[in-house]
Amino acid sequence: MLILHQNFSSISISSSIDKLCSLADNNNVNERGEKRLYVIKEDKEPMETFCSLIYFAYDEINKRDVVFKQIKDIEWAKKELALMKKLEKNNVPNTIKLLDYYIDQETGDHILIFPYLKKIDTSHMDLAYIQKLMKQLISTLKCLNDLNIAHLDITLSNLMCDENDNLVLIDFGLSLNCGSEPHPIGCGTPGFIAPELFDGTCNDCTPDIYSAGIVFGILLQPYIPKCGLENLGGRFTRSDTISNIHDNLLENYIYQSNNYRKSVINITGVPVIIYKAADLLYKMTQTDPLDRIKPSEILKHPFMTASEAEFELCTYKDYIERLHSNLLKSSSKRFYEYYS
Repeated sequence: MLILHQNFSSISISSSIDKLCSLADNNNVNERGEKRLYVIKEDKEPMETFCSLIYFAYDEINKRDVVFKQIKDIEWAKKELALMKKLEKNNVPNTIKLLDYYIDQETGDHILIFPYLKKIDTSHMDLAYIQKLMKQLISTLKCLNDLNIAHLDITLSNLMCDENDNLVLIDFGLSLNCGSEPHPIGCGTPGFIAPELFDGTCNDCTPDIYSAGIVFGILLQPYIPKCGLENLGGRFTRSDTISNIHDNLLENYIYQSNNYRKSVINITGVPVIIYKAADLLYKMTQTDPLDRIKPSEILKHPFMTASEAEFELCTYKDYIERLHSNLLKSSSKRFYEYYS
């Protein structure tokens, strides 16, 4: 999601939003015939994105916080509304649910109403929780892939959490049904856009796996140091940034894991699950979509199928303490056993 500016004081409540929130008579009902009454939250400033205005409100009927998304372009709004209904019909997991919508008959404005969700707290995230989020994200992308839908804007800002800390994928404004027409060139958020989206021929779902790989790499940065993962997701990320990261992953993790196999933790002090994570990251961020791992393969990858016991040494606090206290051993200073 691309935020256009951070000074929102100039955004006033639109007439359509004002009308939706001021209709308190019995005629103000949704398509299911249920009465609705919303109150704009004045303590939360609205936001403007590339294609919409976002307002925060309270649902007086159901006693919950909600978000209004007023989409600027009517055709764009119709497309997103149809897509949200398709996701609901097909029970796509871990996606934002459309609670209500309102169409102003005078202006034609479309207002989509969604639940208010929590941002994902990426600080001090245990590796097991990263696995959980990635399982949920890839399962969602597989369902979208099966429906021939490309999200085209997988970023950290479009991943939220519900009250149970389960992942929720939001903002389907750029999403498209895959087909004969190529996706718009450079569609998405800079730093997360797959390389094939710049050549003008991509018309499938492969870009979403690359973008999810960038998200995965950002989350892994505390666990895989000195590989350049801190450079992922930046607006000025270039192809050589990914190439350098791949070189570092191969040299410091993947080659070692292939050579030492199950003895690797005795050799380097790095838990085996870290090597599995590095391998999956490498496969998800391949710049050639033909070489990139597919959603069904990701879900079967050893990192994704790892048991709880394999994450025992990888709580954030314990792992960072071990790094800082130099408890991770150097492979060049130990006698170790090769396992072939």
